Amino acid sequence: MTPGPVPSGDRRLTPLSDLLDGFVGRVLARAGDASTHVIWAEWSTLAVGEWEAATPVRVEGKTLLVEVDNGAAATGLRYSVGALLGRIEARIGDGRVTDIKVRIQRPPRGRE
Repeated sequence: MTPGPVPSGDRRLTPLSDLLDGFVGRVLARAGDASTHVIWAEWSTLAVGEWEAATPVRVEGKTLLVEVDNGAAATGLRYSVGALLGRIEARIGDGRVTDIKVRIQRPPRGRE
């Protein structure tokens, strides 16, 4: 059933489930793969050890982009990508995130 306006004088109601199905579908289509949102929700348990200094930014395709505030931290994290990928895979499933890119956080505009 496609939700639409109720004609004047017609007292039939559109079931809430019909309205929500369309709405939720549109939201998920805009949000991308909902399983990757678990990364943000559970970052404190996924990002242990040296990864605690990193902040997740976005997932592009199957690559997670994270930021750190200095070059030394970025270099160190690049050598331990496999461990974080393993924790992410165990939580959200195989193949959802297959790579991690680490970049140095840019200073806010006007503070360069």
